[in-house]
Amino acid sequence: MRKGYPPPGSHGKHGMGAIRMAATSLGISPTSLQSSIARAKELKYPQPNWSLYKDSEAAQIEAKTPDSVRTKNQIEALRKQLNDALEYATKLEDVRTTAFQLKPENLTVPQWQVKTSKKLADRTPEIPTLFTSDFQCGEVIRPEELDYPNAYSPEIFQERYRRLIRVAVKLLERENSKMDYPGFVYLRGGDCISGSIHLDLESTQSITPESAAWNLKQSGDCYALVIS
Repeated sequence: MRKGYPPPGSHGKHGMGAIRMAATSLGISPTSLQSSIARAKELKYPQPNWSLYKDSEAAQIEAKTPDSVRTKNQIEALRKQLNDALEYATKLEDVRTTAFQLKPENLTVPQWQVKTSKKLADRTPEIPTLFTSDFQCGEVIRPEELDYPNAYSPEIFQERYRRLIRVAVKLLERENSKMDYPGFVYLRGGDCISGSIHLDLESTQSITPESAAWNLKQSGDCYALVIS
């Protein structure tokens, strides 16, 4: 910025802004650098000292004209929207990496899911598939709300999920005692985390969506035996 590369929302003597110039020097994209700055602000880390950039006298006079002020306000509004979007994206990435331990990498298709020829496909054993949906694992339903025939809670969800896996394993053993399946397809449908996406169910949540996601991930560990 001391060399005349302006901060976001300013126009300097160079055609390139400070963010783009710094990103080019670091060998990363400007969007990645902006995301890092937004994340640092969220974590209360020191922010760039934008005051290092000094406008020329002509630029200072131009900045006080009505059109410039209006444009500057629009830029500030757009910058806020961008920062809010980056902050939201960062939170989503945190959930992906902490709750689900997902990394931004390319997925590979297992060889047992690829049919190389009809002759090979004819002698390939069946591939079992388990489809699940609507766990709502953060919900709490009290027995008195249903005239006592049933109840639901995160703890009940965990026990029912383990029962689901145990029964699935027994069915697989019944069909193939050697359990020599080439693979196992596990599918998860929607509404697994909680009912917060429905206004009428939001009041029955007992834990946050993040806690429900972690609860679901821990319960999901018990299907590793089936997949392996």
